[in-house]
Amino acid sequence: MSTVMSIVTGRENDLPFAIVDSDEAGRVKLASLKKDIYKLQPEKIIEVESIMPQKGNFEIEDVVPYEELSKLFSKRYRGKNDDFEFVVIKDEPIVKQMEDFAIANDHKLNRMESSTCYRFQ
Repeated sequence: MSTVMSIVTGRENDLPFAIVDSDEAGRVKLASLKKDIYKLQPEKIIEVESIMPQKGNFEIEDVVPYEELSKLFSKRYRGKNDDFEFVVIKDEPIVKQMEDFAIANDHKLNRMESSTCYRFQ
């Protein structure tokens, strides 16, 4: 780990900013980082919720303009009645909306094993 840390921090021993999701897994990671490598620089950890217009279980995907993400999702996953881009709620966490939309419209999303990202089928 010390080799990786020296690469990440560089000569100045200055940690880069880190962005963590505001869901349960993100909050666990936030606590872990604050106890460990970011102990002396906790201000360098940015929780996604802190840059959103309201509180919620926001994820990094929510930082991407919802118009663009919803259009991309809509092209791949058509709704039975309305496409996702027409029913998405702007200031709500988008990943949860995508999951709910997929279930309601009989689409299957597989969570990738090594991360919290989805591989869209």
